Amino acid sequence: MKTAEEIYQSVLDGTRTPLLEGNFQAFRRFIALPHSISTRMGTVTMHTEKHLESTFQTFHTSLKDQRVTDYIRTTIWAKFVNDTLIQGAHSCLMISGSTEVAPAYGNEMSLEFDGETWRVASSVSSVANIQWPTIAPVSPR
Repeated sequence: MKTAEEIYQSVLDGTRTPLLEGNFQAFRRFIALPHSISTRMGTVTMHTEKHLESTFQTFHTSLKDQRVTDYIRTTIWAKFVNDTLIQGAHSCLMISGSTEVAPAYGNEMSLEFDGETWRVASSVSSVANIQWPTIAPVSPR
């Protein structure tokens, strides 16, 4: 049996390329609906695939506009809450070539198991703004 950390990282890894390439269908396999994203500005919940796809495309466009060539997300910790729920945290770093696009920032996610696939049900981000593409984090200074 895989550990919570292995499952959590596999979801991060599974969404990386679709985000960079703009492949919504590949990304969608890893996302539960409804899906909530929380930041310091509030929470947005996507109830429909159309809303999720629109939000995804906005984020993909933001990465492209910032010339992001790699989006590195690394599990910090993850734990099983029960058989169908994992909670964890990870760091995020956007790279353009060999340059950081923005300082690394943290996220937390809840993953739900639907009987076949682990999917992201919600995330809490340390970025200040509630919606993509405004993803530059606010410095804690």
